[in-house]
Amino acid sequence: MKLRTKLLIATTATAMTVLGISEWFGYQHTIGFLEGHAALMEHSSGTGGAVAFRRNLEAFASRLVALHVLHAAAQVAALVLVLSLFWSRLVLKP
Repeated sequence: MKLRTKLLIATTATAMTVLGISEWFGYQHTIGFLEGHAALMEHSSGTGGAVAFRRNLEAFASRLVALHVLHAAAQVAALVLVLSLFWSRLVLKP
């Protein structure tokens, strides 16, 4: 296996791992905030707004997952491109 291929695989794997973990933490933080907000709404008021919010939270969570996956994929692609150019100029050309 060529050095260029090894660098590309290592860069991609590292970027996917780091950015995947970052996106997962961001998703967990957002969902935790929204669930806490829903619980606070249910506790402070007995209106149907809290029930509707809780019902819509599940639909929002699935869309949020798609957004985080898309964001992570775009970040990985951009980072791999930049690092590939970096490796190409500093490691492979000289």
